[in-house]
Amino acid sequence: MSWCLQIPQVQHTVVRSSSSGDHVKLWTAERVLSAVLLGAIPAAIAMPTPAVETFLALSLTVHSHWGIEALVHDYVRPSMFGNVIPRLSIAAVYGLSMMTFGSLCYFIYTDVGLINAVSIFWKL
Repeated sequence: MSWCLQIPQVQHTVVRSSSSGDHVKLWTAERVLSAVLLGAIPAAIAMPTPAVETFLALSLTVHSHWGIEALVHDYVRPSMFGNVIPRLSIAAVYGLSMMTFGSLCYFIYTDVGLINAVSIFWKL
């Protein structure tokens, strides 16, 4: 019966600080961008000009990029996949973000634009 009263041993690990930079500034920038999006979306709806829509496309792309990059950093770790796959994954995230922004700009300037496309979609 003494096995019921045994207290499990807890191991403590030291949390190492990241050597890749100051994450407080990035966290602040992410929150500022989220707040900017609260104004950028209504502004793009009110004035669907290419300049405003390009700003919206850039803001949405950067917002998405930071989220996907954080996901890749969290789940594609060098301890699990080695050193090559995490670096390739981050490069793929950057490539995907650049292609996304380029495609959105192409759509804005050569087609109906983001806001008009969403309104056409909602009319269906």
